[in-house]
Amino acid sequence: MKAMATRFAALLVAASLLAAGPVMAQQPATVPEKAPATTTHNDPIVQKRMEVRKANQAHRANRAEAKQSFRNEVRQSKAERNAAVQESRARAQEALNKAN
Repeated sequence: MKAMATRFAALLVAASLLAAGPVMAQQPATVPEKAPATTTHNDPIVQKRMEVRKANQAHRANRAEAKQSFRNEVRQSKAERNAAVQESRARAQEALNKAN
């Protein structure tokens, strides 16, 4: 009798597992909304490459901005120096003209 009860209990457990398996494997009725595009990837190597690429782009943008500001400063200083040289030459020419 005890063996029969054990077999019956085992049979019930097995039947419930077989019945519950597909129920648990079903997808939920609500479809999750699409997540916004993120910069994460399942593969850690690809993820690292994406992060490095993004960091490189930011670095290049910063360098380009710094170069542009440096070029503007160089251009301005050259213009100021040229203006000072022209004024100096004009004064020297005036002095030479007065001397003659």
